[in-house]
Amino acid sequence: MDQMPACPKCQSEYVYHDTVNFVCPDCGNEWNNNEQIETDDDQLIVKDSNGNLLTDGDDVLLIKDLKLKGSSEVLKKEQKFKNIRLVNGDHNVDCGKIMLKSEFLKKAIINRFLFQNRFIIKRFHLISSIQHVLFLFFHLSTCFSTLL
Repeated sequence: MDQMPACPKCQSEYVYHDTVNFVCPDCGNEWNNNEQIETDDDQLIVKDSNGNLLTDGDDVLLIKDLKLKGSSEVLKKEQKFKNIRLVNGDHNVDCGKIMLKSEFLKKAIINRFLFQNRFIIKRFHLISSIQHVLFLFFHLSTCFSTLL
């Protein structure tokens, strides 16, 4: 089997070929191996504790309780930080007032997406309920017409 190239964006080794392009499932990058590959050395590649690629503006959650050095304050597990910024250094995630390491964070699910899906599902159930009522009405009307 041929050796697949590493992703030029995130250097992931889990790459597959989809007849035209190579695709990286980790960062979603697609490229053609014949084309000139653009490398952006300025871009930070930061992954959370689950291996998901983090970007500026993401929402993240803590995966465990963390004590802040020099303070009696404790950051609780599942605490959410919105609109993060990625920076260079040991603590590579800027959460506003606090700098954290990405190994203690996981990417948060966007709530808006869940609400949109719930609305679509409720709407689908309403439409299918109306279709069932119309079908029953039609079926009953044909039954009554045969009796008359």
